[in-house]
Amino acid sequence: MKKLSIFLIYLIGTATCSLYADPQNDLVKSIYATLEKKNWVDKRFAFIVWPDYMNLCEDRLRDRKKEEEFGALMQSLGAKNFVKDFSVDAEKSLNPEITRCLTALLKTKKIDLIITINIIAGLYKGFLYGPILDNRVFHFSAGKTDLSQQATLRLEADGKEVDELKIHKDIRRLSIRNRFLYRITGMSALTDLETINVSDLDLQNIPKFDFDRPYSISMNNNSIKDVHATDFDKNVFSIEMYRNLIEDDVWFCDIDSIKEVNITRNKLRVADCLLSNDHVEKVSGSFNYISNISARKIGKKLQFLDLSYNGIRSFPWNAVNESSLKEVDLSNNQIYDIVTLNLATIEKVDISKNPTLKVVVGEKSKNLRLLRISPNAVVEFSNSLKRCESGDKVNKTAPNGCVVVEYE
Repeated sequence: MKKLSIFLIYLIGTATCSLYADPQNDLVKSIYATLEKKNWVDKRFAFIVWPDYMNLCEDRLRDRKKEEEFGALMQSLGAKNFVKDFSVDAEKSLNPEITRCLTALLKTKKIDLIITINIIAGLYKGFLYGPILDNRVFHFSAGKTDLSQQATLRLEADGKEVDELKIHKDIRRLSIRNRFLYRITGMSALTDLETINVSDLDLQNIPKFDFDRPYSISMNNNSIKDVHATDFDKNVFSIEMYRNLIEDDVWFCDIDSIKEVNITRNKLRVADCLLSNDHVEKVSGSFNYISNISARKIGKKLQFLDLSYNGIRSFPWNAVNESSLKEVDLSNNQIYDIVTLNLATIEKVDISKNPTLKVVVGEKSKNLRLLRISPNAVVEFSNSLKRCESGDKVNKTAPNGCVVVEYE
């Protein structure tokens, strides 16, 4: 009887420990212990909580509520210099030449230590680094994987048996590494998914996904050549397909759900459907083989267009002036036209490194802030607009009503 009582007490104690286990508190205590040991308790620090591993580095993806909870716990232990308003986006903008987000953050002057936290299916992982640590990173973990927070995906590949992938349900960016992928099922269990990444798999066709909410796809660095409108379901709103083998854009004429398309570094020879589609808002098609533009209209919602580094000889500027474009990059082409810009929405135009000899800026272009042209081009302004003074900078010191002209 005594042994039974001891065993019951053991079971109750074990259940109580599991019930009150607090991985968040445990993680903070581990991090604070390191700060205390290294005499860093008085250093300025910020928490950055990502929903899963940091593939995308943006403020909008951060869990601010969790960051405040972590900061409050750290302050209660004695680390008082919690910088609550630290901005990832602001730091990246200060170092635009640095492509890796973490490297850009290490340049910050606002804090000494950065603590990033990933919470994945009940498992807390922390990383401590910062300007004062050079290249050192301290790793921490607490909690354990909660199987109830996992989903099982079925991955079908040509000529292979079906694979099963265990993944946490609240993942936002799903990266797949299965070559010859044909289909993924079971995706409806993923509650927060935003992006599916099937890059670098030598795919020749676009896989099928059974996700039932809006999402974007990255299919970069594959061998995709033939594309059809039916390859994309109505939930896809953004596609990245740079470094593939795509030659035409006819498939894009029949698509009405995709808002953004990146088809950079393909074999594209035409862009008429990309330009005239009334649903797309952003088109990136640089480094292709486009020479002629037959389109006589610009899509109603198109705002950002990049067709730089092609072989374009002429562009439908009349159609541009009837559009809603804000930014246009046609640099490094063979455009000979007399360029006329007379569009209320236009803000930035880059036609540098073209043989264009004349650019006329009409009076409607009152929102134009930057015009980048070749050194031999002449610019004419309407009476209501003028060239900014040489010291003025775009979006900083340039007054309204003037255009910053840069020569390249």
